[in-house]
Amino acid sequence: MAQFQSTTTENDPINFFESLPSDISKHVLSFGTIQDVASLSATSKSSYIMTNKYHLDAVHDIAWFDRENNCYHIKHISSSQKEEIVKDLMCMTCSGDNDSSKQYLLTPSTHDTFKWAMFIARQLRGPELNETRGYWKILYKDNAKYASRDDLTRIRSLLLHPQIASELLDYTKDFESSNKIKDHPFKSTVKVWMHGYSDSNPDNEPSIIKYEVLFWNGASINQCHSFKIFRTDTGKTNYYQYFDAGLKKEQIKWLWYDNNNSRYMYYELGPDVNEQLECSLQGNLIYNYPINVHSDKDDGQYFNNCALNILKREYVKKIVDDGGDADKHNYKTFILRSTFVRNEFENRYIHMLE
Repeated sequence: MAQFQSTTTENDPINFFESLPSDISKHVLSFGTIQDVASLSATSKSSYIMTNKYHLDAVHDIAWFDRENNCYHIKHISSSQKEEIVKDLMCMTCSGDNDSSKQYLLTPSTHDTFKWAMFIARQLRGPELNETRGYWKILYKDNAKYASRDDLTRIRSLLLHPQIASELLDYTKDFESSNKIKDHPFKSTVKVWMHGYSDSNPDNEPSIIKYEVLFWNGASINQCHSFKIFRTDTGKTNYYQYFDAGLKKEQIKWLWYDNNNSRYMYYELGPDVNEQLECSLQGNLIYNYPINVHSDKDDGQYFNNCALNILKREYVKKIVDDGGDADKHNYKTFILRSTFVRNEFENRYIHMLE
């Protein structure tokens, strides 16, 4: 009969959990949220390594810094390659082809309720629409001219890697104004070269897509993340955000005023409307996009008049479903308008949303 030495693990849940076989602990962790896993990883060094082992299963890409070209490369890594390399799970790094080079293991850390959105620049015409420069579009499919959702996720994983973010971000105070945080926490634009295979290449030879990235609000993986990305081969520059599209009513409420009954009502036009409202709001928060994000446009207020084309679509659809005439409403334009005030330190805050 096997005999087991008595330990203190039965009185210590963390030690007991860490003593479990790897496959069992990974299975248990799979039931937790990203926040749960992050909280466990912060309890001890061994639990941090254990949770990184769990994250290692999701790693499909590695990155390294190219000093000659001053850029980061991202490349796919297979499961067999991942098994063979020498890994440092404390730092989530591995040894490169050259023993002196360091490569970073990229964890996607995708959220079930988070989605990617891109700002579509489109000037609306009309006496009250001159300041409306476009709308936020939730990305459900990719367009070959722009960054794909997979590339966006890889870029986000790169910039949030603990060993990389600490080198790129600078959140020090601007002492000329004692309570003012620097508008651009990134020291400079980050160049990212994405290695892959082009579908249009008949020989399926490796190709590289080059991006130049600015990134804001990297304080937490659970917050909205905002990007300005230039794709060199297509010449396209776009703003993106990775935001929580699954906020519940108890977290945030979107209301409209019913003039006939003199009361506020919930929007009941479907989740697509709420998602566009949410990312239109996020685009105006100072920690997502700083004031000088687009300094040649009204002191950077580039997203303060966002068209709500999804709200219009669902509104007209509801009119038709209720037996109304769509032609009487198709001319209408819906906008989320933000106005701002500044405090004594010249920091900008949202004064009103309408």
